[in-house]
Amino acid sequence: MISMYIDESGSVHPTSEKLNRYFVIGIVIPKDLKKLKRVYKTFIRKNIETLRILDTEGKMFDKDGHFIELKGSSMNKPMKLNFMKFFCQNNLYINSIL
Repeated sequence: MISMYIDESGSVHPTSEKLNRYFVIGIVIPKDLKKLKRVYKTFIRKNIETLRILDTEGKMFDKDGHFIELKGSSMNKPMKLNFMKFFCQNNLYINSIL
């Protein structure tokens, strides 16, 4: 069985806001699901304090401070680039469409 991750960003509804001008779908097929999970957890562990600081709207951590999920909308540009670099250097994907 092939594992596939699909995510979307943006809105399909007409809007005049610049931030919602595009609707993007990303599909990623990992080579090694166990390694992907391990790398994901490592990224979070190495960046947990910075992620807490960036999470000003409470999207990545619950009220008790427990991690929920990564949210690109809560990350600044340097953290997004750090995330991409971290995952791409580990050669985790068979294919991706972004």
